[in-house]
Amino acid sequence: MSDPNETYGGPEFIKPVKPRPGLFKTGGIVTRCMEPGLDKATLTSQVRTYHQRSYLTPFGTDETDARGAYLYAIDQVLVAKVLATLNFAGLDLKDRDADGFPGLGQMASLCLKSFSLNDHFPNRDYPDDPNAYFKQFGDNPAAWVILDWERGVGGWSLHARWTIDEATGRRRVYCKLWNVQNGFTPRFEALKDGESSDAPDIMPHGEFVIPLDRLLPVILKDREAMN
Repeated sequence: MSDPNETYGGPEFIKPVKPRPGLFKTGGIVTRCMEPGLDKATLTSQVRTYHQRSYLTPFGTDETDARGAYLYAIDQVLVAKVLATLNFAGLDLKDRDADGFPGLGQMASLCLKSFSLNDHFPNRDYPDDPNAYFKQFGDNPAAWVILDWERGVGGWSLHARWTIDEATGRRRVYCKLWNVQNGFTPRFEALKDGESSDAPDIMPHGEFVIPLDRLLPVILKDREAMN
């Protein structure tokens, strides 16, 4: 039986590939994410930081570029846009909290880049081949959201919840993708030492919600082709 806390999604190897439409360097990600109120230089710096912290997963490296510049698929543009939205709201995306627990940037990235068995099988009735199961949704949750949008299914939102660890008094942050109108509302389970608990849904001290229906038209609009 697979580890119930195992996650799925995203390429495992970074390989040289030919640049083509649908793959973006850092500048292309910034172009897709720009909208009124954002500063291009600031956003460019943020996107570079997202890669340095492994919040973004490259599709490959540009085999025609002597620098080996990274190329990203459109799903990672959505990840970058969500993170930039959290940044724009003034939230701290630090990699880890003082006690080593994953911070908001890492948790938001993880929920967009990797499928969780427990989100799809809350009763722990796991399939024998999880990879085959998740393949029907796309490479990762961000890709699933984009595929849904393209076939007319909206309603996705990212929820970031904060709670306080009862033992230490320290903040914990958890992120989940929800689609309330389509009945997909996975539990926010408390984590301890990287393991999911069987405790009831955690009670948030605060919650920040990003409706992805607003972000998707921004990143899917081909500004480069229009100019």
